Amino acid sequence: MKEGVKFSNSHFAHDVFGFIAHTDGCHVLCFDISNFFDRLSTDVLKKKWAQVLGGETLPDDHFKVYESLVDFRYVEEGQLIENFRGKFARNPRQHGFDWASGGSLTHRICSYSELRAVKRDVAAQGQHLIQRKDALGITGIPQGTAISGLLSNIFMIDFDMAIKLYIDSIGGFYRRYSDDICIIVPTTVAFTQVEDYVQQQLEKNCTSSIALNHTKTEKKIYQNTENHPVVVDSQNNQLSVIQYLGFYFDGKHVFIRNSTVSKDRGKIVRLVKQHKKGMRRINTLKVYKQRSPRVITPYDVRKHKWFVYYTERAASVHDLAETILAQVKKNGRFINRAILRERMRKSKR
Repeated sequence: MKEGVKFSNSHFAHDVFGFIAHTDGCHVLCFDISNFFDRLSTDVLKKKWAQVLGGETLPDDHFKVYESLVDFRYVEEGQLIENFRGKFARNPRQHGFDWASGGSLTHRICSYSELRAVKRDVAAQGQHLIQRKDALGITGIPQGTAISGLLSNIFMIDFDMAIKLYIDSIGGFYRRYSDDICIIVPTTVAFTQVEDYVQQQLEKNCTSSIALNHTKTEKKIYQNTENHPVVVDSQNNQLSVIQYLGFYFDGKHVFIRNSTVSKDRGKIVRLVKQHKKGMRRINTLKVYKQRSPRVITPYDVRKHKWFVYYTERAASVHDLAETILAQVKKNGRFINRAILRERMRKSKR
C-alpha cells in the first residue's frame, strides 16, 4: 500500500482480486459477521482499547468517550417527523438539509430547547422520545460514529493477528474490512479447515458476543487452466463470481455490484421527477451534470457527479477497468429514457 493514499473499499477489493488473479488456482471464502457493531462485547473492547494505549485501564478522557458510546441514546426518525412535521419540506425523508453546510445550525430540524419541550410533552403522555439502546436489543456500540471503524479494528486486533499468521503460514491471503472478511487459500486447503479455524479464533478472541452469518458465507473456487481463468461455486461447480465490498470478480473482469448500479438508476428517476410546483419543464442540464459521465460544462466532479465520480475512482484503482466504466456509460441512455417517460406522463395530465 502506498503512503499518503486514502484507502477505500475499492483498494481492498483490488488487493483481493489481484492476489487471486496471480494464482494458478485457489479457494476463496467471504465471511460476514452478524450484527457486528450491535453485538460486540463492550468489556472486551474496553480491555483491548486499554492494551492499545499501553495500560490495563482507560485514561479518564478515553473512558468518557467509551461510556458515551456504550450508553448511547437514540430518537426514532418517525417520532421526529411526527413532532416536527412543519420543519420538513415535501417528503420528510428529503427534508432539504444543506449537507454542504457541514450541519450548520441554520439547517437543523430543531433547537435543543425545542427538542426538550417535545421530550416533556411526550413524557406527559407516558411515552419516551429519547430511548436507551436496550430497547433495540443492542449490547454493543453504534455503527455510525466517527471512531466506530477504528474501535472495530481495536476489538478485532487479536483475531486479525491470529488469522493472518495462520493464513500466511499456508501461503494464503487475508483481508478484513469492518465486518467483511475475505480469505484466500491454496486449493489443497479444505474450506472446512478454514471455517473451523475462523470460528475457533472468534470464540477465543472476541468471546461469544459475535458470530459468523453462515447464510452469507460464500465459498468459491478460482481456476486458471490453460490461461482461461474462471470462478465456480464450490457447491454446484457452476460458473460464478467472487463478491467483495461492493464489487464482483468473474476471474477476468471487475464489476460494480448490480444492486449499486440499480440504486443509482432509481436516484436518476427521482431526480428527473423533482421539479417546482406548476413547472412543466424538466431541468435536463441539472440531471446530466449530476448523473451522466458526459462533461457538459465546467463542474467540480467531487460535488456534482457523485456515483459517476465513485465509478471513475473505482475504475482507476482497478487498473482502469473498462467493465466498470462501461456500467456508468449507460447512464446517458437511461437518463434520456427517464426524461422521455416523464415528459409523456406530464403531457397526459
